[in-house]
Amino acid sequence: MDISTRPSTVVRMGKDGKRAPRPVKVSFPTPFDARIFLSKAEELKNDANESIKRIRCRPGRSSEEQVRYLKQKEETRKLNDNAMENGVHESESFSLRNNGEIWKYIKHNDGKWKRVAEWKRRPTPQEGQDQGQIETDTGNTAAVAPSSNESAAKSGN
Repeated sequence: MDISTRPSTVVRMGKDGKRAPRPVKVSFPTPFDARIFLSKAEELKNDANESIKRIRCRPGRSSEEQVRYLKQKEETRKLNDNAMENGVHESESFSLRNNGEIWKYIKHNDGKWKRVAEWKRRPTPQEGQDQGQIETDTGNTAAVAPSSNESAAKSGN
């Protein structure tokens, strides 16, 4: 991977000897460097062979951030459940982004999913990101985890 900044620390998480994949925590000197790493990792996955495509990356989160993320994930699931109850689940979907925004997608006649840019639920800091606001737009760490036991075994750890 071609990035100019080297990680400040790399730590394998979890306990040795378990059969579950053990994530690797990669810390960078600045949040900007972490975002560059995540971007380059995604680019590499799109162009790479199958063994690299099984690696998953996500931004690191503190305990508080993880609790907020799980609440937002539950809210996204409820939006998708409501779409299913209303009978539009095959043509409407909601997705939680790493930055806490929830995006709405619509399936077009050609079968492709496209984002509805006018619809966005953005978290608000004063509400602790537990609640957010739906808007219409008219006009520092990353955790890397193998996606299967097989990829963890291949790493030799």
